[in-house]
Amino acid sequence: MWPKEIAGQRLVVVVLDDASDPTASTVAARKLTQEEKVDVLVGSSITPTSLAVMQVAGESQTPVVTLAGSDAIVLPAEGNRRWPSRCRRAKRFP
Repeated sequence: MWPKEIAGQRLVVVVLDDASDPTASTVAARKLTQEEKVDVLVGSSITPTSLAVMQVAGESQTPVVTLAGSDAIVLPAEGNRRWPSRCRRAKRFP
């Protein structure tokens, strides 16, 4: 699903399951930022887990692409909320 490289740079994808649990999300985000030294966090599809990841992202200054839709993840755009980008699904078509 992921490309092997982007702009000539090798891409390494590390996948962890947070089981939709905010505590597990925090543990996973810490592992990814501290041990794996990731450049970006991608994921968390619900608001509670995304908010948990935002704490770690803010502490580690790691950009996040979240799939959750709540405005609470990105607003106000200060502190830990400076690091996420939100990818919401498109509105339903008739």
